[in-house]
Amino acid sequence: MGRWASLMQRWGIAMLLGMTAVVQAQPSVLWLSSKFPPCHMPGAPDKQGYCDKAQALIQQRLPEYTHRQQYASLQRIQQLMKTDEQFCTLTLLHSPERANYMHFSRPILGIIANGFIARADDPRLPGIMLDEQRVSLSDALQQNWLIGVNKKRVYGAHIDGLLAANSDGVVGIDGERQSIPLLLAKRFDGTIGSAAELGWHMHNNGQSQRLRFFLIDQSAALLHPAVSCRNSVLGREIIQRLNERITAQDQAAFVRFYVDWLPAQWQQHYDTLVSEGPR
Repeated sequence: MGRWASLMQRWGIAMLLGMTAVVQAQPSVLWLSSKFPPCHMPGAPDKQGYCDKAQALIQQRLPEYTHRQQYASLQRIQQLMKTDEQFCTLTLLHSPERANYMHFSRPILGIIANGFIARADDPRLPGIMLDEQRVSLSDALQQNWLIGVNKKRVYGAHIDGLLAANSDGVVGIDGERQSIPLLLAKRFDGTIGSAAELGWHMHNNGQSQRLRFFLIDQSAALLHPAVSCRNSVLGREIIQRLNERITAQDQAAFVRFYVDWLPAQWQQHYDTLVSEGPR
């Protein structure tokens, strides 16, 4: 019995070592996210961010990897993009420069692009509205609207160009301060932000119901976020597998996660925007 027990013990140790080797051999994927409600909201008490929910579903489609999560500013993620750091993210939109460093999946959904947010009772609003959904930012600046913008954010070539060309009408917001509470406090007349961002404020502060979101004329109506991973053997492998495994049902879930954060008016408009395509 002693010899048999010894053999069984050795066999058990060998099995344990083998299982440990399998676990250790599983590749690790670092996911970097930028804390920005309602996309990524770590520790949210009552309602998860739509990017957090999408990322969790994406990770379920990649069970052969060990997934780790870290949070960093957009600026930091863009810096790491140019190093040898291996990571994946939902934070970076596709651009020619970023494609030099990151390998992008197919788009996972369409989201409404940055637009114009103003107080609904502003008497000058009809003077810049092109219709019920769209305003002219150029007209607003020419009519001396004061626009509050976060200094660290990039809003797109057309919007950034207009703001730069009319800097006297722009108020820069420092650090992590939110522009929408300052708009409600009448520190300026309008701000640039996303429809989902306004929806998040409406969820947390009833006063935000006094605000309206508009698309901006001559600016894209939709953006198309994707998963991107460092352009390496591992990164390309992850993206290839993801492209093969994401189903139509998954994409429908991504849309639900996102639309749930939109103001009610834009929940109704979303399907129309998607069906119309680029404008």
